[in-house]
Order: sequence, then C-alpha cells, then structure tokens
Amino acid sequence: MNTRFNMVLANVEQKPGDMAFHKVQKELARLENKLSCFLENSDISRVNKSGKNYPVNVGEETFNIISSCVIYNKLTAGAFDITYKPLIDLWKSEGDITNKMIEKYMSLLGVDKIQLHPNNFSLELLNDTVKIDLGGYAKGYAMNKILAILDICNIENAFVSFGDSSISVLGKHPHGNHWPAAIKNIFKPELSAYEFALINQSLSTSGSFQKQGNHIISPFTGHPVYAQKTVSFVSSCAVEAEVLSTALLAANSTQKEIITNNFPACNSVEVLYNKTGIEKITEFNKTAYEYTR
Repeated sequence: MNTRFNMVLANVEQKPGDMAFHKVQKELARLENKLSCFLENSDISRVNKSGKNYPVNVGEETFNIISSCVIYNKLTAGAFDITYKPLIDLWKSEGDITNKMIEKYMSLLGVDKIQLHPNNFSLELLNDTVKIDLGGYAKGYAMNKILAILDICNIENAFVSFGDSSISVLGKHPHGNHWPAAIKNIFKPELSAYEFALINQSLSTSGSFQKQGNHIISPFTGHPVYAQKTVSFVSSCAVEAEVLSTALLAANSTQKEIITNNFPACNSVEVLYNKTGIEKITEFNKTAYEYTR
C-alpha cells in the first residue's frame, strides 16, 4: 500500500498472534498484487493498459470494488473519483499547465468513462486518457479484510494502522475503555490537533499541503487541493472512512452538505491551518456510530 503498516494485538499469546500476523501479511500481498496501479500485472494495471473500448475481465472482487467506487462517486456528488490519476501526473510534470489543458483532461475523466459489464465481471475504459487509481479506497478495503481476519482468529482488542493516516481498532485498549487516536498538529508534530476515542471503529485523515505534493485533485476545478487543512472521518466501516476523508477534503461547501446528508451518522473533523498554526477546528454531524459484528 506504499506506506508503513503497524498492528498491535492486545492480550494475545505469541503463537496465535504470529498466526494472525502471517495471515494478514498474506492478504495484504494478495490485495497489493490485485489493486495497485503501479504493479504491471495487477487487475488495475491491466485495465489501465488496455486502451479505449477494450474490455478486461478482472474477476468478481475487483469488479465489485470498482462498482462500489462508482456508487461513492454519486453519493459524494463527484467529490470522490478514482479516474483522476492522469491529472495528478500532469501536475507533477515539469511543463507549463494551461487552463485549456486542464479543461481537456476534465472532459476525458470521470467514472462515467468506465463501462461496467456485470455479466462477465469486465471493465472497459471509454477513452485512452482515463486511468484508474484506487489510492483513496484500497487502504480502507484492506483494513476491512484485516479486521475480518482478526475476528476469525478470535482477537478482540487490536490497533491497526497504515502510516498515520488510516487507523482501525477492535475493542479497546487493555488499560482503558477505548483506543485513543490523535491527529497530529502539522506545525508541532509532537502535539495533537484533535483526539478521538475509538471503539470498533476506523479513522482516516487526508491532508492538503504544498510540501506533500499534488496527490489530491479537485474534481470540480482540476487543480490540486491546497487548502492547508486536514479532514478526518470516523466510521464503523474502514472503506467509508477512507473514501469520505478524501471526498470531504476535495469538496466545496455544497458538496460537503450533500455528503453529510448522505452519511448522517458521520463523525468528521476539519482542522484548518494558517501560516503559524491551527486557525479553526470544525466538527461535522458529530454522532456516535453503532457497531455490529
């Protein structure tokens, strides 16, 4: 997943802990080989290399993932889009970028440029420009798979993270009634900007800062999101947390309202920075989730 992976299993003996960890490692390798757009023979790379109007059979799992991404695109009013990799690459290039170039790319990208064929689980790109990147989805999907493995292994209390941006927990900390998780203050990393108390939940944080590169593109302007802020989303579903933290970061005020209406139980926090530190912290529809195993 191109990031550091950590897992803490509380009150678990070494043998069952090792067994669970090896199962997780195996599953992560399987998903990486299937979903990465950087590995030549993955399902996503095969689709991206297929060219215009050439259906590629990707199997039921990958097909269902892409179908889910299309649904999230609609529920976020277009704020979440898996087809914007060409624009990300454009903004990373050394050349001059004009409004005309951006408009051309915008006309060629979007999930409506992916044709789904459910009868044989195949995908078809409708032009040679559009490419798929599951970077805003795959970590959440992997988290859900990891939690399912830990559940099968009868592990009740665990803390799992991809870097500092994606966290999932089972149960609670052995010395408390929840797992504490914090958003770092960008200007003072040793301090927390906001703290969450997680129980059987997932937390995803997305940020937009010049030094982090052009990894999130606004689907409304075609420009990188440079808002000097982080958006964190808590959910009982890791995929939902991952998708919606990305979507809320890219969304304007109208799209934020649509997203929070479509996900009324959302627990999201936006931390806005100025040149010297935190300027404002905003909570959206702060409601506790119920978790059902």
